Amino acid sequence: QHWLRKKMAARAALVAVVRSVSDSFSKGALARNPQRIDLARAKLQHKAYIMALEARVQHVVQLDPAHDQPDSVFIEDTAVCVNTHVLLTRPGAPSRQAEVDAVHAAFRAPDFPAPAAATSWQLERMLDEAAGTVDGGDVLVTPRHVFVGLSSRTSLAGFHFLQQALERAMPGGRSSIIGIDVIDDLHLKSLATYAGHGQLAVDDSTGGRHFSASLDAALGTSHGYGIHMMPQHAATNVMRVGATLLVAQGCAALPHMQKLARAAGVAVSHHETRRTSVTEGSHEELITEYENLVEIPNSEFAKADGALTCRSLLLELHKEK
Repeated sequence: QHWLRKKMAARAALVAVVRSVSDSFSKGALARNPQRIDLARAKLQHKAYIMALEARVQHVVQLDPAHDQPDSVFIEDTAVCVNTHVLLTRPGAPSRQAEVDAVHAAFRAPDFPAPAAATSWQLERMLDEAAGTVDGGDVLVTPRHVFVGLSSRTSLAGFHFLQQALERAMPGGRSSIIGIDVIDDLHLKSLATYAGHGQLAVDDSTGGRHFSASLDAALGTSHGYGIHMMPQHAATNVMRVGATLLVAQGCAALPHMQKLARAAGVAVSHHETRRTSVTEGSHEELITEYENLVEIPNSEFAKADGALTCRSLLLELHKEK
């Protein structure tokens, strides 16, 4: 089951697909160095995340929690979305592969929002073991390229499957889908994310520097991307939603983040312009806005190696001008 929330046309022409936090979240397979998770606080932080999306996109589709699937809130790993093409993945952790079923069912539901350019999304699913594995968190999509992290979760066979599946969806075809080894982290998007306007947030670490060097090697040093090395790991994972850049709590005022946001065409302030309190019982979380640079609480998900992009799928209803 899922809930569809329709939004006003003034919001970005996007569909956000999210999934509620499982009661078994603290027992997930994602974290490399598991820490004690406060489940009530995680649920409240996810509520704040969904509220932030509801305020900025036309549609939010929320799937029911799967209490026997601890990591299912990290819905990004279940699909790769490029234009109207949706590749339903085969996640690298066997315990997570059943998570894809509910996502597939949601896309096939009669009330799921359709793209403007077609009557439905072009769905393709990786079912055959020979196709390998792909985690969506290893797939970094920009308007010109798809960078695929070769990691413990995304195999070489999975990369080749993804190349074949998405080559017609990318203007540059197969050659614009590029594999990059993931060094010292779980997923590629723990090391680099796209902020818009050709700007990349990159972790200032061994893994992040390897990504940057791999970009130069694959495309040449005049590749046209702005590389912003982030000294704080939490600042590396940013999420562009229309005119807004969502970032982890505590990152918006960082000089590197402010520079990235401005380069990405995001209206930004040095000081808070709005604060929204989200409460449940004795717990409180905050959504803090610096104009269109917006902080979202993520501390409980970070304990499970989860970041902002991990908790949603974003689909374009049509290309924004």
